[in-house]
Amino acid sequence: MGSPGSIITTNFLKTELYLLSEAENGRKLGIRSGFTDRIFCSTWDEPGRILFKSELLMPGEHITAYLLFLNEVPILKNMPFTLRESGKSVRTVGRGLITEILQPVPVTSYRKLNENELMEAAVALQK
Repeated sequence: MGSPGSIITTNFLKTELYLLSEAENGRKLGIRSGFTDRIFCSTWDEPGRILFKSELLMPGEHITAYLLFLNEVPILKNMPFTLRESGKSVRTVGRGLITEILQPVPVTSYRKLNENELMEAAVALQK
């Protein structure tokens, strides 16, 4: 527990993301913006949507991406996270670092989002 106001929570983050290559036990196929799966951090494990401006992220590539969650999570800048793929066997398919904490966005469903508008309107919560 922390003192009131000492823990920052949000559901929207800017990150640097690396998608593990097949040789690193990652995916064989790339992902598109809007890919949704488990995001794991030292203090939480939450389903999240990955948003980015390019069309496709291939295994072995780095990208600046945004993470969006339905619920707010406690977070610090420069915190590492992993992208876990669910299915028959849970495995880590990506790694990343939080580069910017953004103002929370009201989200009730991922289906009703305009992803490009959301990324363009992102406002930093903390430097």
